[in-house]
Amino acid sequence: MALYVKSHLRSVAIDELNSKQCESVWCKVFVSPNYYVIVGVCYRSQEADEKEVNQLFECIKLASDMNHPIVIMGDFNYLGINWSTFKTNDTGYKFIKLILDCYLEQHVNMPTRNNNILDLIFTNELEVQNDAEILAPIDNSDHNVVLLTINCNINRENSNKTKLCFNRADFNGMRKFVRDSLFNVDSKTMSASFMWDKFNDVMQDAIKLFVPVCTVGKGKKKPM
Repeated sequence: MALYVKSHLRSVAIDELNSKQCESVWCKVFVSPNYYVIVGVCYRSQEADEKEVNQLFECIKLASDMNHPIVIMGDFNYLGINWSTFKTNDTGYKFIKLILDCYLEQHVNMPTRNNNILDLIFTNELEVQNDAEILAPIDNSDHNVVLLTINCNINRENSNKTKLCFNRADFNGMRKFVRDSLFNVDSKTMSASFMWDKFNDVMQDAIKLFVPVCTVGKGKKKPM
């Protein structure tokens, strides 16, 4: 495994991540004297044991907590994930949860080896210029080349955008709140439109109470 950085860019190894017992390489790539992007290359072998996989997941989590833009790429060998719906088998469940918890966006949506999407690129807080391109393999490799263009413009403004983090919602509390709020509602005496308005009001209140809000963009914050 290797991570190549163009010679005109200053890069610094991230020892805290590179010391983990897993197949990954991490560095800071500076695009200005005070602004850098965290770049990681990862490989998860299908034969990797639970300890190695946990170390890899810890690297991704630690990198995400550094509050800098991230590019993570590599062969993760998860065959059973549908990246359009995030549906997966038991093997990929923890990986999907990790990606959602770290607010990472996955950009490869076409097969990279036979009919499988094994080679992935994740980012956060970075503007992707176009869809990932899948090119022919190099030499005798059985994996396709994946090409992604990213805008690392340092003059980005803090948009302070917020979003609802449904992956961290308290669904048990939400169900109880909705059930209790609608318990005494007599649907037989209400019109369909009135029933819908009542249900919608209860659901909006439930979302405010039980779904955390997170700030995305530069200066990312954890859910409140």
